[in-house]
Amino acid sequence: MRERRPIEEVKAQAEGLSELLLKPLAHVLDGHEHLIVVPYGELHRLPFGALCWKGKWLAEEKKLTQLPSASVLGALPLTRGTDQVALKSQRVLTIGGPDEMAYRTLDGEMRSLEPLTGARDEARYVARVLGGTSLIGPEATKIAVLDLLSAHSIFHFATHCILFEEAPLLSGVALANGEVLTVHELLASRFRADLVTLSGCDTGIGVLTGGQEIVGLSRGLLAAGAHRVVVSLWPVYDGATAVLMSRFADALNRGEDPVDALSSAQAAIRALDAAGLSESREAIRDAETSIELVEPRAGDHPQRWAPFILVGS
Repeated sequence: MRERRPIEEVKAQAEGLSELLLKPLAHVLDGHEHLIVVPYGELHRLPFGALCWKGKWLAEEKKLTQLPSASVLGALPLTRGTDQVALKSQRVLTIGGPDEMAYRTLDGEMRSLEPLTGARDEARYVARVLGGTSLIGPEATKIAVLDLLSAHSIFHFATHCILFEEAPLLSGVALANGEVLTVHELLASRFRADLVTLSGCDTGIGVLTGGQEIVGLSRGLLAAGAHRVVVSLWPVYDGATAVLMSRFADALNRGEDPVDALSSAQAAIRALDAAGLSESREAIRDAETSIELVEPRAGDHPQRWAPFILVGS
């Protein structure tokens, strides 16, 4: 995926992995629609939805949720299939394309991050569809986000994420003016969130512990009070991600559970050819921003639709 290999090579690897990981459990998988995956070791980095199952992608046949460890399941509320209030009726905060994004390395060096035009369009679209508040560009400061945490229950961060493998608690999301909202600060805030989406690159990657669990942004958010977190497993394209997240927001607005909504969004992307993907990107573009064309590759390639996973209940 990271090397953008042709889809034929991806399928060949997916089929080989499926023989090892799925075939031994075929008699169990056949009887369940929703799979909760608890990976071990390097399997935390594997997009299970892009494995092959009965001639299709596993994501076409099953709803998938992932957990950093089995112990997390007991600490999470049972939300799927309950009479919970529809997510679309809850308060939504979106953060998109902060100005002057940068971060300080553990050695004290300040490093700039490239601007994200598509992220601004994405955040505006999600806020518009779900009826939320958006912090865009210069408005996306740390103090503004922290002030609004307690008043919202759904958060969508369309920005860069910073990962420090040596110090996971200092990992976080990039905000305006070189600020970073860290895992440590989120833990201290004890906010409550039904859904947090981190649509940047590598947001689901973390550090493997001695027990082969993973510690990173998703684990930190669950510990801080989030019920469900959507994260990515590799670098994602700004334009294609904006399209995927627009479909995700549309599905949430229809009242779909986040697990179903992510599945619906991925299915919608798979159905788009290269021209359709670029047209969809244009359709959600804000009139004041410059267009960033999607790379000419169809949406059926897992590189486009498979990076995002849902972690939590």
